Amino acid sequence: MCFKTNSLMKLIFALIFLLFPFKAVKADIDPLIEKTSRYLIENWYADPSLKESNWYPPQIISLESGKKIYGGCGKDHSMNKVAGSFYCPAFHTVVLDPQQLEVFSKAIGPASIAYVVAHEFAHGVQHIRDIRLDAPMHELQADCIAGRLIDEGSKKLKITREDAIDMTLLAFSIGDEHGVSHGTPAQRAFAFTIGMGLVDYTCKEEDMKKLANNEIKNKLFEDWSNIRGSSSNKNLGKPIYKKNILDLID
Repeated sequence: MCFKTNSLMKLIFALIFLLFPFKAVKADIDPLIEKTSRYLIENWYADPSLKESNWYPPQIISLESGKKIYGGCGKDHSMNKVAGSFYCPAFHTVVLDPQQLEVFSKAIGPASIAYVVAHEFAHGVQHIRDIRLDAPMHELQADCIAGRLIDEGSKKLKITREDAIDMTLLAFSIGDEHGVSHGTPAQRAFAFTIGMGLVDYTCKEEDMKKLANNEIKNKLFEDWSNIRGSSSNKNLGKPIYKKNILDLID
């Protein structure tokens, strides 16, 4: 799998749209949210490791930016305005911010919606396993699980290689330069590719710790860590192996 698009230009566009939000055509967003959500819920029941957990899949709701949530999700969201998508463990619920998704879709591509929904859904997987890792490992593991969910649903969701590249690019573009809360750009992108089975690591805590500490010995990770405006092609290769969701983290 090779980057055929200009990574530098996409990163620039991503920054532009993040800094200068706009109102996109909402009708283009809703079907993508629904398609991804339906797949994730169906996959939950189809995956033996999740089905045996005796947990229902997270419910997924969509709230416009500025809407308020009162209580239930802890201090971070109690009586706060919605500003970005998140997972609420108290109600086992994914809350999506359509305006945020519109920005990502316009800047990176429609496949970015699947990435965001899958990332927040992955927090639901962590929740049922009582997993709470230190930052940024917790978020990197969610990126990793999201990659696996996307890889499993690539046919149903009609995910192309270009879509997979766009999702990896979004993970890269929303990384934290210092990696404090969610991980650096290279760490987030690499975590996503782990889940997709493109590199020989897992989503387990020990591998996420190595990733968070930049102890990964991999040419792709090293290349991404050194990106400062390079638009050279990156070969993501083909999946190495298949895993079920909980095998990735247990």
